[in-house]
Amino acid sequence: MMHVIWAALAFAAIQLLGMLCACIVLCRRSRDPAYELLITGGAYA
Repeated sequence: MMHVIWAALAFAAIQLLGMLCACIVLCRRSRDPAYELLITGGAYA
């Protein structure tokens, strides 16, 4: 049962890191609407 919990924690950590990276990219490249749309679409998908 423990490996199920560890897998869930790892997945959550990866999701958080992905969202953090997406936020950083959006903050740095907010002037490119097409790129921003691509990142937000990928983050929500």
